[in-house]
Amino acid sequence: MPLARAFLLLSGYAAENFLKGLWLRHRAARAVGPPADSDSFLPSGLATHSVGRFVTESGTVLTPTELETLRFLIQCVTWYARYPFPRSADSFTLFGINSDDVRRVNTLLTSLHAQSQTAGPA
Repeated sequence: MPLARAFLLLSGYAAENFLKGLWLRHRAARAVGPPADSDSFLPSGLATHSVGRFVTESGTVLTPTELETLRFLIQCVTWYARYPFPRSADSFTLFGINSDDVRRVNTLLTSLHAQSQTAGPA
């Protein structure tokens, strides 16, 4: 079970960082001038796991299944990093993943990778 949690946590981080990179590229393409000093190192709003706005604002295209997978992975990022083990016996559940879950994650990450390799917004 720990490998399944690690796979989902790290896949979630990968998806999140792909989306943040796509958002930064989109943002830079739309910039009128150089970034303000306070905004040049870490743009406001980037330090979050709520990636929905990054999908929308970067123009990233995801299928409904990819969006569902992304939402699930972000929940994994939010909770698995905070609580690597159940906090009580009541919250303990057996958790595993199957080959369909792995395929869905791979499809999402492949899609995000492909979009990161394009020329970007015009």
